[in-house]
Amino acid sequence: MTTKHCKREYKVIIPYSEITNIEIIDVNGKEYKVIRLPRPTKTESELMCVFVEGIKYNSLAKFLKSIY
Repeated sequence: MTTKHCKREYKVIIPYSEITNIEIIDVNGKEYKVIRLPRPTKTESELMCVFVEGIKYNSLAKFLKSIY
């Protein structure tokens, strides 16, 4: 399934799971494991936060913009 977010396209390989807090996406042929904080979070900024390859991004959009 191809998804568009902030004008960036990616494919969802494994959808987000509340059990693992992980989503696997494919961007331009490379797979990334996106880790989110467990729900519920204390703040909205924690809800938006993602970790990819050990790096913290404020949002999925910021991560996507960093690799294009």
